[in-house]
Amino acid sequence: MQLNNYTIGNLHIGVTSDRWDALVYANNITDDDTIQGVSANPGDVAQSLDDPSNFSPANTTGLTMPDPRIIGIRFSYRFGGN
Repeated sequence: MQLNNYTIGNLHIGVTSDRWDALVYANNITDDDTIQGVSANPGDVAQSLDDPSNFSPANTTGLTMPDPRIIGIRFSYRFGGN
């Protein structure tokens, strides 16, 4: 399977002082949901019957998707010290 090209853009901007840091960020700013990876997992009925904890009797395909757009603020404060 051939995958489409994709671009994930992240943006981080912040300010820092002696005692605190503040950061505003946006990850996956375009909310791109292009499939990033595919893996084929062939089934094995005999193995599934022998070891039910490893159940995979059918052929499956796994997809890797990007995280959705995430926007946030981080703030940290340093206690004590000089």
